Amino acid sequence: MIGGHGAAGALAHKKTRLVAEGIKVGKHGFRSHSAKEIRTINLKDLSHLTSTSPEEKSEAKLPLVDLSQLGYEKLLGAGVLKEPIAVKVGKASKSAIRKIEEAGGKILLPK
Repeated sequence: MIGGHGAAGALAHKKTRLVAEGIKVGKHGFRSHSAKEIRTINLKDLSHLTSTSPEEKSEAKLPLVDLSQLGYEKLLGAGVLKEPIAVKVGKASKSAIRKIEEAGGKILLPK
């Protein structure tokens, strides 16, 4: 017996060929077709989106960052916010809201 021709026996006794060639056989995980992917951004990334000059900092108005217009759906609270800014976004985590308000900024959520 030579073990079959071609790829016969690849799942049983010819597995070394599959491993050497990097071929994966069988089922690999589960993908939910009803799951929605939400595009998120962290607080530490907001500083890159705001460009304020010294003249703008002296004004009483806060710089506004509209994340929904940039394609982000949710704001997460990872990182530290150093400057007060106003953020308009669809959803935000509790820690993100707390950190923005502690920095002197405000968050605009839809009602």
